[in-house]
Amino acid sequence: MVLRTAARRGPVLLVLWCVTMLASAELQLHGAAEFTELRRSFYLAGLQAGEPFEDSEALLAGSAPLRMTLKVTVDRWTTRSFSNHWSRALLINNDPALLDAFGEAVIEFSSLPRDDLLRGDELVVERLEDGSTEVWLNGHSMMTVAKPGFAELLLRTWVGPRPPSTGFRQQILGEADSAQERALLLALAPSEERIEAVGLWLEDDGEPASETAPEQADQAVAGQGDMDGAERQREPSSRSRVAEQAAAASPQARERGPGERVESAREAAPPDSSQARARRVAAAEPGVESREAVEASPARQSEAREAPEEAEATEDEEVATLSVEEEQALLQLYQNMVVRRILGAVEYPDYALRRGLEGVVQLRIQVNRAGQILDVEQRQGARYSVLNDAARKAVERTRVFPRVPEAMPGELINVDVPIRFQLQ
Repeated sequence: MVLRTAARRGPVLLVLWCVTMLASAELQLHGAAEFTELRRSFYLAGLQAGEPFEDSEALLAGSAPLRMTLKVTVDRWTTRSFSNHWSRALLINNDPALLDAFGEAVIEFSSLPRDDLLRGDELVVERLEDGSTEVWLNGHSMMTVAKPGFAELLLRTWVGPRPPSTGFRQQILGEADSAQERALLLALAPSEERIEAVGLWLEDDGEPASETAPEQADQAVAGQGDMDGAERQREPSSRSRVAEQAAAASPQARERGPGERVESAREAAPPDSSQARARRVAAAEPGVESREAVEASPARQSEAREAPEEAEATEDEEVATLSVEEEQALLQLYQNMVVRRILGAVEYPDYALRRGLEGVVQLRIQVNRAGQILDVEQRQGARYSVLNDAARKAVERTRVFPRVPEAMPGELINVDVPIRFQLQ
């Protein structure tokens, strides 16, 4: 993995990053607001836009560049609290069909911090001229979504039908005075040491999830049937929707300050172009079959989720958590994402094409919280073994998924994946 970050270019770029991101000539700071919950301040928010707008609807429907800036004000914002906040805000402010269309990006954003955020940390979401979205944390590129519309999903959490508060919405849109919040927003910045620490998260991540192959994933799939030796040696191609979008975006880094650049810390592998997609590999409608989460005991979950500092973990529990319905909606997003990933890796066997073989294979995939495949069960097989083998090989190519958001309960996730091989 290539890592190019602000922290490795010295304190000069650190100053440039902190100043230019909020004082850029082409983007005007329209408003600032403070998010509080249960009398605790969590972050200051700032909204910059490239052109004037009449109201929130015009802002959301526009295509001009914009920037959402969030600076952490609480001493420690735990990963669970972050996931709870953003998962819930996205779910209650966006249409379910739209959320599902960006399911993988929603899952990835809800799990963005690799560790607790600290006071001064700066999260930046940018809508670029081509409609794509980039997300930065302390100057490090954390994710890229090339498909237009993701920035709007995030922006609706501030200006949509259910914003943090009416006052927050008015201030962030510049409809109410926010001079004090603006001053605090400009004054707060991460230290150089903190920028370096966040950069280490990316180093620890290693390869992106879609390009990593844990041994246990190989073992789980291998136990289901014999594999062709050549297939086992093939380099798995990235099938992540977000990764494919990132690969389609311009490979050149965008300028972040005068004469300096901060480049993406993740490079997605190009999608496999060796297979012509004239062949149709369809699936039964996701959600028709039973989808269930296997939850661990409360004691086990408590041990797994225990925060580094018990006192702070206790305070964090006071933050509003997801309702049962919201947890189920988030689970459905994750399961649908798994189904799409696997379907995107399916290849119709040449042998079956030549002989006109068709059939349906039903798999059940078990995933742990790290996104690793623990088990693959064939619930229903096709009449022809070549199709069953093709379905299992698709799982082998997929291998691992994004981490499960902290807001979603359960230690294991079961996903039913119906794969229909059908000729055109």
